[in-house]
Amino acid sequence: MQRGPAFGGEVSGESSANEPPWVKITQPSSGRLFSIPATIRIAAELTLPSTNISAIQIIANQRLLCTLTNQPYTFVWTHVIPDPDRPAGQYTLFAVAQDLWGATSTSAPVYIQVIQDFAPPVIKITAPASGTSFIVPAQIPVSSEVYTTDGSENPVKYYQGSNLLATVDYPYSFILSNRTEGEFLITASVRDNLGNIGTSEPILVRVGKLLLRDPEKRIPGSFSFTVLTTLENTTHRVQVSTNMVTWDLLESLFSATNSFPYRDDRADLYPQRFYRVVVP
Repeated sequence: MQRGPAFGGEVSGESSANEPPWVKITQPSSGRLFSIPATIRIAAELTLPSTNISAIQIIANQRLLCTLTNQPYTFVWTHVIPDPDRPAGQYTLFAVAQDLWGATSTSAPVYIQVIQDFAPPVIKITAPASGTSFIVPAQIPVSSEVYTTDGSENPVKYYQGSNLLATVDYPYSFILSNRTEGEFLITASVRDNLGNIGTSEPILVRVGKLLLRDPEKRIPGSFSFTVLTTLENTTHRVQVSTNMVTWDLLESLFSATNSFPYRDDRADLYPQRFYRVVVP
């Protein structure tokens, strides 16, 4: 690393031929973490256009990194390791611009850290459970838990194969809507601030169709029907209602085939009853 002072000279209180230019660092953003050996692209720009700039210097922890005389004012700092004179690999970056009259302007500081690499994020899809079944048109709540060692809370991306389903911020939940019949795998991935990517284990989601047919009221008292389902090897819940607003569970039935009968022996105790079958 080169060492050296910032621009020499002072700005007096007297008026000059031109006001000092204002400069800012646009890359990297303050708070970025880099893993060693880091490659850091530093970019500076003037907040007001000016043709009267002689040079811009990039300073890191009071050490001169480079002097830039032409636009774009960019510099690639390679093989960066933690500064032994600063704790936790901290660096404070400044850009100092000088105009043709010798006046200078210093940017706001940008704070970065260069540290040992962290383990990649750990991400797990917490809902739905793998193998859960839904009925078309399915509305599927999906959520994840993310664990990062660098403290980042970046968006989670959900995929079906290579097809991006959603990009979701914390708390990493969304509704996957209007899914058609079939089976598919969902995975989730997240990138931490160091660029490490964590990917979840896939979960299997099943979406199928249900049909109630062959209703029959028998005397005395029972009511029966047949359930047709494309969701084999799945638990089906038979529910009942007197008003189609509130529903009560009658029975949970596991079906290994694509149809099964159901009979309600208490049907004659009510003036009317409505039935539905849901999964899961």
